[in-house]
Amino acid sequence: MENDTVSDAQVHHKRRRPFRKSQSRRMSSDAPTLARWNIRDHFYSTGSRTLSVLAALFILVCEMMSSMENKRVLFGTASDTEPYITYWSPYMPEYLTTIVSQPLNVQGILQTLALPNVTSPSVVYLDVPSSPTAGDLRLQPTSCSSPSSVADPIYDSSYLRTLQHHALAQLGEWISTATIIVDCSFDGRLLGDTTVIKVHLLDKTMTNFSTLVVQTLSVSRPEKLFFTTGGVAMLTTTPLDTMHVDPRTGTVSSNLSATYGVTLGFTFPYEWDAFERITLDDLIPQTNGQWQATVDHTGERFVISGSTGTYHNSPTVQANIGYYFWDLPSNPIDYAKSLEVHAVFVRKDARGWFRCCLGLGIGFNIAVNTLVSFVVIVNLWRTSRIIWIPDVFPAIQRRASVRTLLLLVDCVINKWWYPYTHALGQGGYRTNWAGTLFLDNLPRADGLMVCLAVAYGAARLLRIRLKLVFVVGIYALCFYNRMDLVNRYGVCPNQADAIIEADYFGNVVPGNAGGMDLWLYHDDDTVASGVHAALIANEFTWLFIAVGWNLVYALVVKAVFHIIVQKHGRRSLSRRSSTFDHSVSHRTGPSSGFSTLSARIGSEIASITSTTTATRLVQVTPVVPETLLRDPNRVHWTRRSALYDGMTELDMIDNTRVERSVGLVVSHMTGFVASTTDYVVHVDGDKTRTYVSLSGLWLLGFVVVNDRLLVAINDVVFLFLNIVLRRHLFRIYGFALHGDIVARHRHQIFPHDVHLKELSKVSLKILR
Repeated sequence: MENDTVSDAQVHHKRRRPFRKSQSRRMSSDAPTLARWNIRDHFYSTGSRTLSVLAALFILVCEMMSSMENKRVLFGTASDTEPYITYWSPYMPEYLTTIVSQPLNVQGILQTLALPNVTSPSVVYLDVPSSPTAGDLRLQPTSCSSPSSVADPIYDSSYLRTLQHHALAQLGEWISTATIIVDCSFDGRLLGDTTVIKVHLLDKTMTNFSTLVVQTLSVSRPEKLFFTTGGVAMLTTTPLDTMHVDPRTGTVSSNLSATYGVTLGFTFPYEWDAFERITLDDLIPQTNGQWQATVDHTGERFVISGSTGTYHNSPTVQANIGYYFWDLPSNPIDYAKSLEVHAVFVRKDARGWFRCCLGLGIGFNIAVNTLVSFVVIVNLWRTSRIIWIPDVFPAIQRRASVRTLLLLVDCVINKWWYPYTHALGQGGYRTNWAGTLFLDNLPRADGLMVCLAVAYGAARLLRIRLKLVFVVGIYALCFYNRMDLVNRYGVCPNQADAIIEADYFGNVVPGNAGGMDLWLYHDDDTVASGVHAALIANEFTWLFIAVGWNLVYALVVKAVFHIIVQKHGRRSLSRRSSTFDHSVSHRTGPSSGFSTLSARIGSEIASITSTTTATRLVQVTPVVPETLLRDPNRVHWTRRSALYDGMTELDMIDNTRVERSVGLVVSHMTGFVASTTDYVVHVDGDKTRTYVSLSGLWLLGFVVVNDRLLVAINDVVFLFLNIVLRRHLFRIYGFALHGDIVARHRHQIFPHDVHLKELSKVSLKILR
């Protein structure tokens, strides 16, 4: 925020006027030129520039976090443990009340249901009968009432007996004669999950109750340098006499903590071999969701884990996978009630090194601009008691477009692996197909750059200035509500949901016919043949909405400003009063549409001339004939070749000297610009001088070094390195400065030309 209300010593070096004491310290503020200076304008400009700084810092934080996460992904990174899926078994906890309270009745039912001439153990099915008159849970001898064509083969009595014989042989003699109870309400069965089996065991003497879970897993055997698959069986047994039924709630509880017996079949599910007893290092895996275990009788160390997700070429190259495990709770009733699965998601992209560098460029420049602006703030306050609020982003806004273009190149080279895997994870999370929002800092930063690039392109096309805080605010609102936006306005939800579901079941690797299958991460062939564009488009609907609203914002700004230009074009420029002691005019350039009114100094410029009694509006008379100024064949110097069509005397009336030197016009600057005053006009009698304001000079991308050099903002840090190292590492150019007059041509600045102490005097000043 800059009002550029500086003393006449700064504006006109030949005369000085006394200030009132109340004006010895002033807030530098960029209030609009066409509005009367008042408290409302003051706070609007202050707030606008402050919010723009905060928006730029938000971009910096996003870029830094994205760069760090990209580096982690390059070498492989894992998420914290997240809930994956829960398979409930609602029937068994309810029926367990009957088993505990009426064991003899249940024993009689089991004996009745035992099929003749069938070797032990018996298999029964706990379900609600299909008869409309019977609603209680019952044990059935042959199958569940509601068949599941996918999972029922692995719950067939013959398959369960064979599995029990091989998986539990080393866990107790009584198990071989125990009755197997299938809970037909188990979610794994209802969903058709053929990679997991959960059943319950009840011995013939009604002494012990057990819960058994068998799951196919990946097995890594480092000692044998072998990666294979297998099946793990986890059993917990609880004596019935340790259970009791709460008479008020009717629920069962146990005062005995659960202990687990674990066995592993190294050839399961393809070959029937006896499972070997193993010991887990921890019930909860400590290494990325993978159990570390030991074979009891051989001492072999190995790793077992459930795996899911996709990879390209190899899990060590490009991987978007997860390792899952399930709870082994201390309460045996909880184990009977549900199977709570958790996952640790792993992301790796060995080809993502290019993305690691993308955020460093714009992040580095924001950091440099912020650091330099801090030094300028201190020096302006120290020397002139001016509180100046910087606009950090204008000098680097083009880099957002470059970064977006480079991101697009990376996506094309890597066959859209990065956006595809993010869309897959978000889609799975959104539709409850076991996805994740892991590493959402990456799409947050990349989407922000896309939004900034499009908004900047629109601003350039429409020749307007946009407030950065509005663009960032619209984007942030869309990003943090992206789930709702995708669910409501998804581009192609049906196609996306079908892709997500197909990918989920793509983890299933067929086993033997009629037996259990494997759940294993898989190579995604769609990456090689062309990604699912529908999925990416649907999951990035929120980004399309953010870009769309920013385009609407740009069009509204253009329309509103067009009305303002038309209004003031008819009335010339309105009079406004001033309470300043010295002659100064403030002119805002929210678009270069307005610059058509005042791009030339010889055009009408609203300026305030102070007298002891009043302020009057002054018309600045051109120093060349008006016919030449209105010559339709005359091309402005900014659109001509400086080499073949250099400046003439006629061009000397156009703009200020500093603008002609650096080759930029402040009022032509478009894009993301906070409320700012571009020019300061000093009128002293018949003499009129126009200066580029403090914020105008910053908007051009330059700062003043020790009141004698004009240097680009982004070159300050490189000039500092040259001076400190006393080496010509970077080629730096600048302009000599004599008072408020800038040299016409730039020259190279060598390390010995500037002392280190001079860099501490980086500041701004109004220049001709």
